[in-house]
Amino acid sequence: MNGTWRSGGRIEAIGSTGGSKYFSDEPIHVELDPTGSGAYFNASDEVIVTARNTAASVPPPVDGVQASNAVGTTALVSWVADPLSTGATGYRVYRSTTYAFTPGGANLVHTTTDPNEASFQDTGLTPGVIYYYRVEAFNNAGESDPSIQEDTETSLQAAPIAPGALAATRSGNQVTLTWENRSGSRTIRIERSTNSSFTSSTFFTANDDFATSWLDTGAGGATFFYRVVAIEDQYNRSEARLSDPSNVVSA
Repeated sequence: MNGTWRSGGRIEAIGSTGGSKYFSDEPIHVELDPTGSGAYFNASDEVIVTARNTAASVPPPVDGVQASNAVGTTALVSWVADPLSTGATGYRVYRSTTYAFTPGGANLVHTTTDPNEASFQDTGLTPGVIYYYRVEAFNNAGESDPSIQEDTETSLQAAPIAPGALAATRSGNQVTLTWENRSGSRTIRIERSTNSSFTSSTFFTANDDFATSWLDTGAGGATFFYRVVAIEDQYNRSEARLSDPSNVVSA
């Protein structure tokens, strides 16, 4: 008796002793052992061969893609990972500054072979730039269509760069702070605390637009810790975006 599966699936041979199963992804040739001593024959010396097509299909487009801003110049991209229903074995994340872009090698920023992974933190973004993200699922059969534009191309404007080189100089009961406004932000917020962990703080806003210095006239004789952050201009946004804090100084 001969049996061959030639349609690209795999063949499954089941024996009557112990229920042993043997699989092959290539076409195989099954021959009857006339002695009946093999483990792959039933009581009538017939080979039981069942073939099933296990060729994977390409996953559907990824659902639920979102992009949100974290503190600093990072974006958190998330999506729905459902490998049991989609057959996905991994995902690719693409980023562009062009609206309705076509995913490709030039804008690939992340690949994972974990089918349950559902997020990626994108770092090193430039403040003031709008980014668009698309996610594709893949498996052995290929890559899904790109995420549909209406649901998944989420724009993101990165937060300002943190001010740098913060310095403090005390003169009597006053402390002068100076810093580098590295993102050219219009608004700078000063944070003052009695401890370096800033568990209890008082907040001030620099008097001038695009400020690079501020005078604390209420420092008194106590030692204070200071740090500053840049605030993105809100325009029509419901929430302002803050940079990472600067270095910490005391005076």
